[in-house]
Amino acid sequence: MMQVVNKQFTNRRPGDFEKISLDRELLKKIVEDMRNNASFLSPLNHWHLVEKDENVDALEVPDSSVADLYDQSMTEQYNSAEKMLDAWIGCTGMQELSKEDMGAKNNFIDNVDVIGIFDFIKENRFEEFDYKARDLDTIADINMIYAGLERISSTVGDKLILELGGGYGRIAEAMMNITEGVKYVMIDAVPGSLLYAYKYLEKMLPNKKVGLYYLDEEFDLDKYDVYIIPSWHFEKKNNYKYDCCINIASMEEMGQEHVDYYLDLFDRVLSTDGMLYIQNAHDYVFKGEWKFKKNWERVLMANSPASWTEYFPTEMFRKRNKDYTRWNQCILAGYEYSLYEKRCLKEKINDMQNEIWRLQYAESELERCRKEIEELKKKTEESKNPEKKQEKKGYLNFWRK
Repeated sequence: MMQVVNKQFTNRRPGDFEKISLDRELLKKIVEDMRNNASFLSPLNHWHLVEKDENVDALEVPDSSVADLYDQSMTEQYNSAEKMLDAWIGCTGMQELSKEDMGAKNNFIDNVDVIGIFDFIKENRFEEFDYKARDLDTIADINMIYAGLERISSTVGDKLILELGGGYGRIAEAMMNITEGVKYVMIDAVPGSLLYAYKYLEKMLPNKKVGLYYLDEEFDLDKYDVYIIPSWHFEKKNNYKYDCCINIASMEEMGQEHVDYYLDLFDRVLSTDGMLYIQNAHDYVFKGEWKFKKNWERVLMANSPASWTEYFPTEMFRKRNKDYTRWNQCILAGYEYSLYEKRCLKEKINDMQNEIWRLQYAESELERCRKEIEELKKKTEESKNPEKKQEKKGYLNFWRK
């Protein structure tokens, strides 16, 4: 049975990311497998992390094997987990989280943190741990995921979670630390993420058994608490139905074919009454159609502090046996109207700011005109009284003598 057993969601210390170094042989094994088996599931070019002509597909480089390119690029630029943080969580998300940042009022975290993680980490040896700015989003994510899983009572035993594109294992680490009664599967198409997620979670979860497909470890959740497997091998090896499917900020960097495939995959492996937690920008790299299934009941669609573009909703769905098309459209309409209102408010604020600038400019021009008028008045007075001007000149000459 799933329950909260701890509120310390990460045991990462300063320097831990840097200590997780590249395993070149394992990387070559993953990359060659990707080249031979990934087909259309190979990630888009910007995720290959190799120096090349951006117009040339990484799987069709003529003069060198993809593995050699990866070996050179990863060894020179991404030879530790720390150097991939920008790709995983962004330059802002990788910044150190200070106690002052934690002390700042955050209404969203205060309201959503039903588990009580935020206050716990502030009050318990905060300086010992390596908290990143993105960890504020982690707190929100795991609270909402846990709250959603609590509502699922159809399964007996461990709750099974499937995450697509989990980076270094941010959510997996948090869920495995704070709960018991959970099994976690990570699928990814990025070789660097597959490699570093395994090495990171193995180090950060010493009391959990972490398995990796490339170490010839069987995909058996009776043997492993966390299992990491490439996307292109997952479905033929998977024998499980999941209580929760997660995707956070990776479908937004895919193409239509990828997004369609993974949404279909989630539908196939998610149990009835299971939940989906999907958090992606709809106005970033991928601007195509989100083909959510008709029997997925949308229960939440709202922006959060993680939303760094205008149209960046956190969405939660429940898989049902009915058609929820009309209901989902109503939720979507409400969300898009809130964006419209926010846009209108921004436009009004911009108009007001422009008016303020216009008035400030008019005031400065008025002051300039006032000074010119005073100067003209002065010159006019002098021209009307030449005797006075001569008298003044004589007075000055007297004193010069």
